[in-house]
Amino acid sequence: MMFKKLAVGLIILVGLVLVLQRQADEIKEQFVREKRQPFIPPKPQVVKAAALGYHTVLADFYWLGAIQYTVDAMNAKVPFDDLYPLADFITDLDPRFCMAYYYAGLHLSVHQVDLENTATLLEKGKTNCPDYWRIFFMLGYHYYFNLGENIKAAENLELVDEIRGFGMYGRLAARLRADAGNPEDGVVFLNRLLEMVDDERTRANIQDELQRLETSILEKKLTEAAENYFRKHDRKPARLEDLVAGGILDRLPGHPLPGHRFVYDPERNEVKSDPPVFTGVYR
Repeated sequence: MMFKKLAVGLIILVGLVLVLQRQADEIKEQFVREKRQPFIPPKPQVVKAAALGYHTVLADFYWLGAIQYTVDAMNAKVPFDDLYPLADFITDLDPRFCMAYYYAGLHLSVHQVDLENTATLLEKGKTNCPDYWRIFFMLGYHYYFNLGENIKAAENLELVDEIRGFGMYGRLAARLRADAGNPEDGVVFLNRLLEMVDDERTRANIQDELQRLETSILEKKLTEAAENYFRKHDRKPARLEDLVAGGILDRLPGHPLPGHRFVYDPERNEVKSDPPVFTGVYR
């Protein structure tokens, strides 16, 4: 009997702790959303002079704050508005702080915040950390997905290959130079990025973009199948199922995104997603 009471009491205690923790998290998220003041960095030259040679220690201190800020912003589901000025200030204090460029560039780019300044920060890192290949990779990703500049993306991937010597990035760079927003190239890019990222929320963003790209690939393949049906039967398919009945496809693919479906537009003889799916590759 005593054991049962103890077990029930323990269960109630654990439940109470969970409720209190959830309430604390909600209060913290609300604070991040509504109360946090924008970060206005002091002048780096003044800070360096006052630090008496210990400015890199100060950079480490601000770096810990930047990491905590990023975690809090992700938990509260708000944009990282302060991440660029924080990272810019940190890397003014310590220009060789290579991880700061990469970490901030990764989160700003994947979550699509302050896109022009993201490129500026990563270019600054490229200058100050010429051997840190991850910065070059993020620049390639950012130029390709967010700014639509394939040539700049290819140039940075070629530099990654020069540093690492793998060859795979050079091949992707060659395809970027040849293609204009080919979704298959984006899939390669995102799978490489997934190998570099541990944070679950950022990985979820990348995987969502992967599903969008896979949707684009399937739209293209189904549209090609509709064109092949027209050439073979001298008429357009009445519905998507005709592509299977007419011997063009073995089966119709499922949609990668839940709540979406593929629809056939007979006027344009093309297949699109419903609801429409946008991907940054074509921005």
